Amino acid sequence: MAVKSDNPVLADQALSLVLQPAQRTYAVLASLPFLLIYLAVVYYAGAGTALTLFAGLCLAAFVFMRPIYGLLFCLFIIFSHLVWGLGIKQGYLPVVFFSIVALLARKIYTLDFTLTYDRQVVYLIAFFGVAVLSVVGAMFPLEAFRYLIVYLKVFVFYFLLINVIETKRHLWLCLLTILLANLSSVLYGFYNLFFAPQSAGEMMVKARMRGLTDDPNILAMGVVFIIPALLLIIFHEGWKARSLLYLLGVMTLLAGLVASFSRGGTVALGIVLAIILYLKRSWPLFLLVLLLSLTLVLFVIPPTFWQHLLTLFDLGKFLADPSLRWRGRLMMGALEQISQNPLLGIGIGNWMLITSRYLSLIPLAVHNTFLHVAAETGVFGITLFLLIFVRSFTNYYCAHRLFSQTGEIRLALVSQGLFVGLVGVFVGALFLSVQEALIIWAMFGLSVAMRRVAERENDNPASSSDGSTRRSRPMAKP
Repeated sequence: MAVKSDNPVLADQALSLVLQPAQRTYAVLASLPFLLIYLAVVYYAGAGTALTLFAGLCLAAFVFMRPIYGLLFCLFIIFSHLVWGLGIKQGYLPVVFFSIVALLARKIYTLDFTLTYDRQVVYLIAFFGVAVLSVVGAMFPLEAFRYLIVYLKVFVFYFLLINVIETKRHLWLCLLTILLANLSSVLYGFYNLFFAPQSAGEMMVKARMRGLTDDPNILAMGVVFIIPALLLIIFHEGWKARSLLYLLGVMTLLAGLVASFSRGGTVALGIVLAIILYLKRSWPLFLLVLLLSLTLVLFVIPPTFWQHLLTLFDLGKFLADPSLRWRGRLMMGALEQISQNPLLGIGIGNWMLITSRYLSLIPLAVHNTFLHVAAETGVFGITLFLLIFVRSFTNYYCAHRLFSQTGEIRLALVSQGLFVGLVGVFVGALFLSVQEALIIWAMFGLSVAMRRVAERENDNPASSSDGSTRRSRPMAKP
């Protein structure tokens, strides 16, 4: 039975499965292709694959009514690297497929096909256009086309993120999910490092704690992004049980970053903490507790960590470190390719196929995101990529200002913390190539969502965070 109410908010929140005739017709027609696909899978792939798909469809049916939970599912997988760390077949394809289903379900149910507008979306579409053009003139077109599909999957998730988040409650759920995902990856890493049975060869490989990722530097980037927001929330709320839990989470994440032995992550964290100390210099309690915590951390960090880090600042050790030497060769090679192919680069994904020109090792990334993007997409690609970064900073700053105006101090602090965290990610991107990492595009998309929610709250301060099923509407053009 349909739930009727004269109050449009209550009526919109009701979990009624009865659609209006137009909506019912539209939903049935839209479901037919999915039904045919499912029947084909049952026939060609077997019962096991069909059962897995059926479970996914059941989850999609739940997301049909509450698409925010589909986004949370994706965010947890992306920031914890669950499917990659546990070697689940098909990598992140399930995440991308689930994102498409969730977005389509929402648009079909509401019959609202408007999309969120932000200048960052324009930059992103233009960047994808440059990537398409780079395929045409690529050294290895087939490899470039394969990477174009990867970027397409990344962008599908990005559009899901900016269109699903609508309320303050959605933002808090996403932030909590990101925190739990990072903690899960770090805790799994500690278990794998100290307790999981492993051979001598595996112990050498796992000497750096990786969590569920395949690269400890990627783990460090996720930690650096979320820690500033946690610190600001902790010292704003004071001595509460919740704050102590957050503090325990911060210490766990810091321990994970140290155990990862990520030099880029450590440098990024140092810059992030320096910015926070400057921004909150008027908070004496904040500064005192933070300095005492850092002092304690200095005593428990193993000497090998400092020896590994100081290779960045000692010229003799820098030249003697084989890892830093081959990174230098790769960066010089990237600069050479940029000079030879300045406009559209060598083609996305093509760098990994020419690293043998500079090293006799296995194919390796440039280990500098900006040089990597410039080498593969030329001056147009790197310009647009930098504009996406700049717009993300602008969005977080505007969200901080707007939330402050409406009295949402905690969300204002979180926006400020994510701004600082993105600065750390920007610094960390100088030490590794992350242009295809889903967590980076999640950070970009989250900035759009935060500004969108902040503008809604500023337009309607009395709006409730419970209206999680209200129809989306495009954000006003800035």
